[in-house]
Amino acid sequence: MRLKSYFAGTVESAISLARQEMGEDAMLVNSRRSTAETRHLGTYEVVFATSQASLSEAFGATRETVVTPVKREEPAGPTVQSLAQEVTEIRHQLSRITAQVSLSSARRKTIAAHPALHDLGESLAQQEVSGDLACSALLNLESLGANATAAEAQSALRKELHDRINVAADFSEPAVVALVGPPGVGKTAMIAKLAVRHGLAAKRSTHLISYDGHRIASGEQLRAYAAILGVGFEALDSISALQHSLTENARKDLILIDTPGYGAGDFELSTELSGFLSTYPRLDTHLVLSCAAKTSDLFNMVERFKSFAPAKLLFTRLDETESFGGIVSESVRTGLPLSFLSTGPRVPDDLETATKDRIVDLLLGGRKNIAVARA
Repeated sequence: MRLKSYFAGTVESAISLARQEMGEDAMLVNSRRSTAETRHLGTYEVVFATSQASLSEAFGATRETVVTPVKREEPAGPTVQSLAQEVTEIRHQLSRITAQVSLSSARRKTIAAHPALHDLGESLAQQEVSGDLACSALLNLESLGANATAAEAQSALRKELHDRINVAADFSEPAVVALVGPPGVGKTAMIAKLAVRHGLAAKRSTHLISYDGHRIASGEQLRAYAAILGVGFEALDSISALQHSLTENARKDLILIDTPGYGAGDFELSTELSGFLSTYPRLDTHLVLSCAAKTSDLFNMVERFKSFAPAKLLFTRLDETESFGGIVSESVRTGLPLSFLSTGPRVPDDLETATKDRIVDLLLGGRKNIAVARA
């Protein structure tokens, strides 16, 4: 089927243009900021499908782009941004439903021939492992004999998950590390933990930077950590100052950069910082996420922070949840390795290097493994 793109200064203007041409029954499929190649046509792009198309057809169709430039207007307000987020969430929910249906069908087929897999399938579901990943893992265990024991099935699943997990926690020397992510995930405390464990304990000269170009006195917590640890600290509020600091401290073994927590409502404020960090050479950017967040929220956060070009995923707040499937699901989906895990607020005690065995233990053992690790 044929989809059409409309470009305008605001999402509302583009939608109005599409309604005029395609009618009130036309369906909004997607809305987003224009790419660099199409930005001269309008700040926003919306994609509409003809009214005859079903929802599933529209999302699976190949788009034939029709460029319709209109006059630029003021940026879209919160209502339009919310609409765009809702459309993205609908698409994600459809994908999840499709994966869950596939998983249920595959589970019934596989478990019918391999009864030992029943409990493992339930365990993956309880851990909120994504449907497509769980489905794929179960199908790959079909080579087990019908008489396989529960222990043999679990051992096979452990190996299957172990092979899919990717970890990378080593810092180069010298290392420039930036932590980015939504608000409230514990980036500042994680900076302090990394400074102790991989800076002071490793006898590496360490420098801490708190960057925030929009809020006053935002770096006071990190300043206090730096004073306690006896390491260098700067609170910066411009990209030029950040670039100058990185040049001045280039001889340091470890530079750790704390960044603001950007939520969905103020993410446009991140444009300048993300543009700098995503192009700075030899920068190790970790996207920090809370393991206690819903699976759908983790998906949206990872998609939102793609503009920062993160190299790794770092998960915090493992002590606040009993489901750890999001850790593996997002890493496998994006291809980004896992770096570190935070199991609580203590500095630096509640910090772990991500390992394949540890992640698998969390998935198959749940909260009891958190307690064991912290004992």
